[in-house]
Amino acid sequence: MGVIALDIMVIIHEAGHYFTAKIFHIETDSLHIGFGPQIRRSNRNAKLTFGIIPFGGACKLDTLSLYSTHPIKRILMYLAGPVSNAVFAILCFSLFLLINGTNIVESIKISLEQCLFEVKMFHDAIFSVITGRAKIGDIISGAFKASENIGLITVAGFRSSFITGLYNTLYLVASVSLSLGVANMLPIPALDGGFILISIIELITRRTFSEKFYLIVQIVGLVLLLVVVPIARRF
Repeated sequence: MGVIALDIMVIIHEAGHYFTAKIFHIETDSLHIGFGPQIRRSNRNAKLTFGIIPFGGACKLDTLSLYSTHPIKRILMYLAGPVSNAVFAILCFSLFLLINGTNIVESIKISLEQCLFEVKMFHDAIFSVITGRAKIGDIISGAFKASENIGLITVAGFRSSFITGLYNTLYLVASVSLSLGVANMLPIPALDGGFILISIIELITRRTFSEKFYLIVQIVGLVLLLVVVPIARRF
């Protein structure tokens, strides 16, 4: 259950990038859903690639088209992924409240407040790491630990009653989706925040970095994530 929920959030994140890229005429190969042997379906608005193993997702962009696009458009395209996660979180929180009897306007208001509160908590946690009051593992592995708990908590909830299980699912999925979006905004290479930072530097300096530079940044970022995340989760 937790893996499926995290998979849906990743697809929503990548879909945000994909459709924003289409709006800004950044050439895209397709929106990949799953991996393994693939089946492609196309229409006038989107190209979707479905893998036979339905886990994960990716938005494959044409690098030449991407890096020749104005930095502001690239910033908005990178922002679209985390924003999609935030919108999905707001919808889940709102549905959670609607089921509980809260009216639509109040549900949206409370959901926005909840999202801002959780973003503030994440910000405070980052500051705690910088000042030495918390461990980096608490930040990097937070979404992973929460997603692992989704299955256990929701199954326990559904065993109690359908409504309890639905409450647990909506609340946890919203929280993890928001965590995923906020974590992607960290200024780390290979994450959206890292590419946004580079695009801002390009905008200020009026200098466009080479495709090779971006490739190196991605490789370094992926290596850091592959090394740091497993280590961080031990602490």
